[in-house]
Amino acid sequence: MFQLVAPTSEPVDLGMTPLIDQPVMVMTDVNGSFGPPENMARMTSQIGMVRVRIEKEGFATYETNIATREKESATRTVVLEPARRPTTMAAGEKDVRVVPSLGIPGEG
Repeated sequence: MFQLVAPTSEPVDLGMTPLIDQPVMVMTDVNGSFGPPENMARMTSQIGMVRVRIEKEGFATYETNIATREKESATRTVVLEPARRPTTMAAGEKDVRVVPSLGIPGEG
């Protein structure tokens, strides 16, 4: 599980779930010059929010924003969706199933 830290969205590894009372970084104020107005709007929309990403092999990546309150824990229950198989195969690819050997003598 990762936190995508504002304003750069740099991933910070939070560890394995479940996370219990895990400290996170939260942007609480914005000061300065940010160029075009849309940059300021993007920055202010991240105030008080924590963006997290959950990645697990075989499952779709999950990302969400969690609103925070100082000194309070937030609880979320997330059910990951299975990753989708590609619907098309490249030319020459075949769908192959592997059946484990039963270890019966005489089978090769």
